[in-house]
Amino acid sequence: CLAQPDLMIRVGKVNRLLELSAERSSTPLFGLQLSRTRRLSSLGALGALMRDESTVRDAMRRFIASTHLNSTAFWMQLQEHDGIALLRTAIDPDGVPLVRQGTELAVGGLFRVLQQFLGTDWTPREVHFLHDAAGGAGPVRRFFGCPVRYASEFNGLVLHAPDLDHAIPLSDPALRRYASAAVAEVGPRQGRVTVHRVRQQILTLMPDGHCSASTVAASLGMDRRTLNRHLEAQGLNFLRVHDEVRLELARRYLVSRQRKVSEVAELLAFNSVSSFSRWFKRKTAAAPSRWQ
Repeated sequence: CLAQPDLMIRVGKVNRLLELSAERSSTPLFGLQLSRTRRLSSLGALGALMRDESTVRDAMRRFIASTHLNSTAFWMQLQEHDGIALLRTAIDPDGVPLVRQGTELAVGGLFRVLQQFLGTDWTPREVHFLHDAAGGAGPVRRFFGCPVRYASEFNGLVLHAPDLDHAIPLSDPALRRYASAAVAEVGPRQGRVTVHRVRQQILTLMPDGHCSASTVAASLGMDRRTLNRHLEAQGLNFLRVHDEVRLELARRYLVSRQRKVSEVAELLAFNSVSSFSRWFKRKTAAAPSRWQ
């Protein structure tokens, strides 16, 4: 793994490694400190593609469209409204209940990449994390230079939308086709409907309460039956994948101890606390409050 930086490995192993590193070194902000080293070059071929886009917005869209070149377990979404831009991120926990270090590494790394485009003095409006402030909020605020919201409904950055219009000084459109050609052989991975892509869409759609098989299939550019065929070919079905993601999110919300059980039930689109409690007990053999 150390000798081959482009080698694909299980994200659950990485999540566990980062959590253990923070624990063994008694460094609660291990992931955030590690993010200080992140540059466009850390993204490999994807970084080269982003560098040659015309604006920061184009670079972020390139990142979203081509993140599969680096990971099938990470996703980002860009939303803009009334002059505000929201960059939401998520990491597939892959069985690890709390991915604090991986999340802070990802959000901190995104911040450092944006600073490469916008200057070292640039700061976002706000930073949001699903988890609590275990390492203390002060050092994190100083790192980002802006308010940090914990126990939020998403992980990511809030920024002024006009920042995305900033031209990238190193952009060279003439080089873009060479960078694109260099990564063309790995492009087909994006087209495969893997369980990771389905999980990403479920993570994206669940907070809005519109996470049926039909809506997930539509977001992947297909109908429900086609999605089911892809999953069946991998020995899975939509309900199983949906429940796995839902259970991982439930555990993540509960372990942070920042939300009431009723709030967790609402975030996971259950009709009532009782229906969430019955479902959770069926999955874990423990009521949510007892498991927490």
